[in-house]
Amino acid sequence: MTIFEVCNFLNFYVQKERGSYFSFEELTEALDRAQMAEYSDLYANYATSQRSQDALAPFLSNFNFTQAGTVSGLIILTDASYLSLLDITAYYTPTGRSTPTYISVPIVNKDERAMRLNSQVNPVSLTNPIAEMYAPIEDVGYPTFRTWPVGGVTGFISYFRRPAKPVCTVTLISGRVPVYNSAASTQLEWREPFLDSILIKTLLMLGVNMGDDKTVAFSAMKSEANFNNTNNGQHHRVLHIDG
Repeated sequence: MTIFEVCNFLNFYVQKERGSYFSFEELTEALDRAQMAEYSDLYANYATSQRSQDALAPFLSNFNFTQAGTVSGLIILTDASYLSLLDITAYYTPTGRSTPTYISVPIVNKDERAMRLNSQVNPVSLTNPIAEMYAPIEDVGYPTFRTWPVGGVTGFISYFRRPAKPVCTVTLISGRVPVYNSAASTQLEWREPFLDSILIKTLLMLGVNMGDDKTVAFSAMKSEANFNNTNNGQHHRVLHIDG
């Protein structure tokens, strides 16, 4: 579903339940808050739920770092859309081998740092590093990690980025007919099977009461809308501008 179709579908349900409409700006703002709530729910179960892993797959990202680039052991992840850390992986190539050895770098708490750095049973080294999370450097706002030893390591960070904030760009002809500009809009990035939960959360944020019976009816209407869009072309009478 395009963002225009999503907004029209939401307004169809709102009008059916409340007899009113929301602007496209209001709908996309509610959609954004709903998708962030959905992200939080899914992330909490990410390690144990295949559904959560499938749903959040579009937002997986990697950031590469090198030993030369980690000044004083600091890794600045230059992605303003960073949300949640999954793993820091370091690697090195042992002497006499052509393939690297990979290590998952543990994130230690501040009260564990001294114990780990002083440990002789499990000493910190370039082949056994640790890391801790720092406050963003200066006013840059990027997430920052400190690796030990301070000489730095080479590797990559796996993390989730923020889902793009949806934008539905339309203009009105004669104050009534919406002209949808797809090129100037930002689509929801979630795959189709995971949209229902976000749409239901959006309707709740818009003040629509969603009991069990209405949730079932909503899902049925959305399935019918998907069928109509697939088999009958555009479901709404609307002009499209692609650029």
